[in-house]
Amino acid sequence: QAHPGGIVYISLNDDLKYSHLSAFRGLFIKEFGEGNRKMILDLHKVNYLVSAQLGLIWSFKQDAEDSGGDVVFIGLSELVHEAFDSMGLLDQSEIFETEEEALGHFQA
Repeated sequence: QAHPGGIVYISLNDDLKYSHLSAFRGLFIKEFGEGNRKMILDLHKVNYLVSAQLGLIWSFKQDAEDSGGDVVFIGLSELVHEAFDSMGLLDQSEIFETEEEALGHFQA
């Protein structure tokens, strides 16, 4: 779903299993290929992340930042929050409760 200002909302509907990494990578590559560098990643329905998935997300976040954009997060479950914390990523992430709050980050 696209918002004004080139902000893309991506809702993940499932736990990010290792077997889904190539499809997930393809999604980011598609968005980048279309020039989208501002993304809201909705993790409400994701119950856990392992380091490979988090590393992939983080790599795309850094690519977005290097291009003047950002990837922000909404809806972190307790286990996903713990995964971010264990990798030392909480302080480097913009995490919001709602899509509207995340949109405000980009529109500020």
